[in-house]
Amino acid sequence: MRIWCKKCGRNREVSPAEVNQILTHKAFECSNCHNIHYSLLKERECTMDLPYFTSEEEIRCFILNVFIKLGVMVWDCRAEAGKCSDPIWRDNISFALKYGDIPFFWNERFYMIELKFIKHRCLYDEENGVYRLAIFSSNIDDTQSEIVLNGGGLLVVVAEPSTEEIGVPPIWKVLEDECEMESERLLWSELANGKYPYDIFILNQKQFSQFWLESLLKKKRKFKRKTTIRRVLDKSDLLKYASESRTQLTLQHITGGEIGKLILKALE
Repeated sequence: MRIWCKKCGRNREVSPAEVNQILTHKAFECSNCHNIHYSLLKERECTMDLPYFTSEEEIRCFILNVFIKLGVMVWDCRAEAGKCSDPIWRDNISFALKYGDIPFFWNERFYMIELKFIKHRCLYDEENGVYRLAIFSSNIDDTQSEIVLNGGGLLVVVAEPSTEEIGVPPIWKVLEDECEMESERLLWSELANGKYPYDIFILNQKQFSQFWLESLLKKKRKFKRKTTIRRVLDKSDLLKYASESRTQLTLQHITGGEIGKLILKALE
């Protein structure tokens, strides 16, 4: 695991001796600035805007909490600027992450989870002049993919079920509000009460490497930042090329901690 200091900018790999220090003292320190901080030890208060998942961050909170319950050392730190409330500390310096969503320590080594959420939205169909419910793709940067390709973690994708698979009829409405109301009635409310499960894909290094070759390598997406290559993460391709990594959990099972247990099992 490579870490960098938000204060002085120093970055380096974590040594086995420092891993033992973390396990003993629950702290990480920067040898350059000498700041120190303690890792996340208590559960977060997870809130949801609606009775069903609407964002990746909502799912991430429940994964953090189940790791804490299971005694896994985990940090509430994301790579995006300003989203690391619980940085890793070493030598009194806080270290934030360059990539990834959930850093944790398990079975004598560090891992990183790259988390993605795929959901439906009401999309305007210009050809027919109506709004229709469609499942959107997600994105994954090559820098994020490299974490999993190099054996440094897992890709975890939570996706709403395909409407065709669960028998929800096509939703076409003139107004966007009408489309969302019908989608709420036929799909999202049923996800909330557990009638329909979410699709969970947990890809380890071997599974992700195969998916990279079969799908992501061919799906480069234009992006303004020249230093970043972003690729399209389609649920249809996950079903086609990574079906063995798929399981299904209801919202209640996800919030209850089952997804965290599946993640740890994937590392056995």
